[in-house]
Amino acid sequence: TGDINNSGEGGIYAELIRNRAFQYSDKFPVSLDAWHSFNNANLALNRLDTPLSKALPVSVTVSPGSNSSGPAGLFNDGFWGIDVRQQAYTGTFWVYGAYEGVFTAELRSALEDDKVFGSVEVESKAMAGEWVEHTFELVPGEDAPNSNNTFALLFDPAGLAEGEESLDFNLISLFPPTYKGRKNGLRVDIAEALAGLHPSMLRFPGGNMLEGLTNTTYWDWKDTLGPLKDRPGFQGVWGYQQTHGLGIMEYLEWAEDMELEIVVGVWAGLALDGGLTSEEDFQAVIDDGLDEIEFICGSVDTKWGAVRAELGHPEPFPLRYVEIGNEDWLAGYPAGWDSYKEYRFPLFLKAINEAYPDIVVISSGSTHDGYNPIPSPGIGDYHPYRTPNALVDEFDLFDNDSGHIVGELFAAHPMTHTLPAEGEFDPLYYVSGTNEDKGSYIWKGAVYNTTNHENVSVSVSFEGVQAGTQAQLTVLTNPGGDPFAYNDPHTGVNIVSKDTVVLSAGDGGAFEFQLPELSVAVLDTEKKEK
Repeated sequence: TGDINNSGEGGIYAELIRNRAFQYSDKFPVSLDAWHSFNNANLALNRLDTPLSKALPVSVTVSPGSNSSGPAGLFNDGFWGIDVRQQAYTGTFWVYGAYEGVFTAELRSALEDDKVFGSVEVESKAMAGEWVEHTFELVPGEDAPNSNNTFALLFDPAGLAEGEESLDFNLISLFPPTYKGRKNGLRVDIAEALAGLHPSMLRFPGGNMLEGLTNTTYWDWKDTLGPLKDRPGFQGVWGYQQTHGLGIMEYLEWAEDMELEIVVGVWAGLALDGGLTSEEDFQAVIDDGLDEIEFICGSVDTKWGAVRAELGHPEPFPLRYVEIGNEDWLAGYPAGWDSYKEYRFPLFLKAINEAYPDIVVISSGSTHDGYNPIPSPGIGDYHPYRTPNALVDEFDLFDNDSGHIVGELFAAHPMTHTLPAEGEFDPLYYVSGTNEDKGSYIWKGAVYNTTNHENVSVSVSFEGVQAGTQAQLTVLTNPGGDPFAYNDPHTGVNIVSKDTVVLSAGDGGAFEFQLPELSVAVLDTEKKEK
């Protein structure tokens, strides 16, 4: 995962309010971005002597306009709009200052004046000298015709205590229903679409995000723990500040809810600007990585396992794969890559193997990036940026090579071991293997251009598989025949046909079937023969 183009915040992370807590960093100064005055109210960023928290020191002061009547407040245009539907939205906001009366939370049209799709009154608990949290549920009475909508938070100036001229607000948050009903969770539509792809692993916290812009601004997993008011945020690497709302617990729950294999990336002492942690100072980096592993899979009797339990998940998460760093062959080359091979990866590998011998440790580079051999028992990550034709040329790249993961996404039918193949290639390209965890044999193939557009006859047999063994065959193809056709979610056009059948092995344990031109297929046995 990686928060690029607001694919995390503003994307799969369900928070609808942009710049909800006025977080900032050296790269991204504090601002009122996305916030606007309602009814000529005055908005000003403020650092109170009593901030909401050490992590969130800046609030917005809202005072009524001098020549206006009616409610005062502010509104937020979300991540360039808010989709409004007849469903329950849950919200929170914190207030500093004495106020009697009600606050009004509204979802409004940005195109039509005074068009309110949903509104709720929230009884004030605000008092002088304290930050007080308010919660609410808002159910619009109708769907908005488009996403050009805003969220407004209003109050009646007449309710201000004597001598008070303003109120301070912070951590203003609004969530639609979330995937699996998780608090602070994922957007339902995007999460369901992702789950529909049947992924099998989640690598987090992403690529460049893990490294950070500098060695003091990497993605610090410990900063993502606990209540939102205690998360300082993150100096993002793709052009915007991040809130840390999508933290390590949210990633782990994401993996749990979709039943995904966890591949956690631990920071390895290299930043995008080439900043490097020396070998003399590297033990602290290793210790932090071991703490993170303990947080994920340690028992409640361990220091960090106990922290996880306090956050509501006493059961350890399953963890079998840990990757050290991200693309260390890229940032700060050649010093970054040289240091990775000389001490950063070997020291991490040794420490993790000693503490967790069952965890597979992954290098952030491969043998084809100049790390050959990768120290045993580590494996490599082949992380290519290639054109389709180049990938075809690399079809046999890993024959007789050490173990690797390829890219950032396992297929829905992962293999733990590849098997030697006997047979011709072109126009059918294929790979076969086993999944030791599920006890199955797997074959994957793709058919490109065929002579006269004819089908290709396929016969697949695995050593040890007997006649009568069952396997599921899934074939994706484009029956229209146009090699340049594509799915268009905006118009609903779907040119892909999916067919799934159950085959039984014939004499000699062979599965027989045909594949059309421009198709891909997966064959997965029901159970490996003993």
